[in-house]
Amino acid sequence: MIRQQSYQNNKATLYLIATPIGNLKEVTIRMQEILPKIEAVFCEDTRITGKLLNNLNIKKILISCPDYTEKSNCEKLLSYLNNNQDVAYMSDAGYPCISDPGNILVNCAIENNYNVVVINGPSAMLTALLSSGLDTKHFYFYGFLDANDSKRKKELEKLKDFQDTIIFYQSPHKILKVLQDMLLIFGDRKICLAREMTKMYEEYIRGTISEIIPICETLKGEMVLVCNGNTNLKNKENISLDDACKLVDNLINNGLYTNDAIKKISSSYNIVKKELYNYYINKKNKDD
Repeated sequence: MIRQQSYQNNKATLYLIATPIGNLKEVTIRMQEILPKIEAVFCEDTRITGKLLNNLNIKKILISCPDYTEKSNCEKLLSYLNNNQDVAYMSDAGYPCISDPGNILVNCAIENNYNVVVINGPSAMLTALLSSGLDTKHFYFYGFLDANDSKRKKELEKLKDFQDTIIFYQSPHKILKVLQDMLLIFGDRKICLAREMTKMYEEYIRGTISEIIPICETLKGEMVLVCNGNTNLKNKENISLDDACKLVDNLINNGLYTNDAIKKISSSYNIVKKELYNYYINKKNKDD
């Protein structure tokens, strides 16, 4: 067991400092108080951290420490801590260790009996969640889905029955494939795409997956995707066949074959497949 009483000991400290997610004015008083007192800053990108520190008129030793150099930087971290010098880690935006580097340094400091203290600040996932309009009582942060198509689909299959709001980080060049996979595996849920948060072009796009797919490739910038949980598990008996047919149409419009779409919706909503198939075909014949 390790008990850390951060301000009742004289141990050196590794500070994890949350940084602005867009607007450089989103810095805390505490950050500005701590930074001048430390010896060096380990950075995901020294250029980005340097720009922020210049904006605050603070000069510090900056040490490049992206994810692939974290392990090799542990010796350098300990050289400061062993000399009773406080240091910080700052990732490019938001909190270190949250879909960002930092965790290896944290464990190195803990294993060597030094303090680890968080200096709070902006969070992209919480900003997006609060603005999404989706349920905030319980939520699950997943981070980045795998870039590999088959691995990503397997990840989504494991998440499809979660009843709580799910939060993903997403890059713009993969957003179309991600939403198409979600529509197929999750069904047509409510989502919110948050982009350029705290900047001039901040935007929140709220709607169903099928509504947002047609415009998603026009969007730029890193995104946070907030997705409604699987409420169908609670309400399987409440969907009408007409509503089920609309969901089938959404899947077909996004590239699924009719039989596959009917199979997907009947399984998701506990409807007899043959019953839904006959109803859907009869409805289509009448509409024609």
